[in-house]
Amino acid sequence: MQSEFEKIRAKNPAYSLRAFAKKLHLNSGTLSALLQGKRKLTTKMAREILMHLKLEENFHRWIAQILKKGEKIERIPLEVDRFEIISTPIHLNALNFLRTSQAEPTIPWLAKKLKKDASEVAAVVERLERVGLLKIEGKKLFPTALA
Repeated sequence: MQSEFEKIRAKNPAYSLRAFAKKLHLNSGTLSALLQGKRKLTTKMAREILMHLKLEENFHRWIAQILKKGEKIERIPLEVDRFEIISTPIHLNALNFLRTSQAEPTIPWLAKKLKKDASEVAAVVERLERVGLLKIEGKKLFPTALA
């Protein structure tokens, strides 16, 4: 639900949690408690929410199977570095620039292409290296197979 809300909100920053709750036919307080993990999602409630979300059919079936089996959907906390990479476009932009045939894989070149300060780009490069998306050899930067 959280990712669906964020997807809608990315298209329309003014879209509120209250509007999303209305779409799901829920009270906004209930939705907030569910998203924060303060309230458990019952099978009945999950089925009702699924009816109101227009998700890809395969995804809908997968969730329905989990609900039938009574399996708990475990939330995995996201590491700060991975969150920053996902939430800040500069990381993907940096990797894409480094994949071009004209790339000069250095921090100064990348900073010029991204129109950012070299120290900011150095932090981006460091973060990408920590999570294994970038390899640094000397002063040259190379996206890894994971990227």
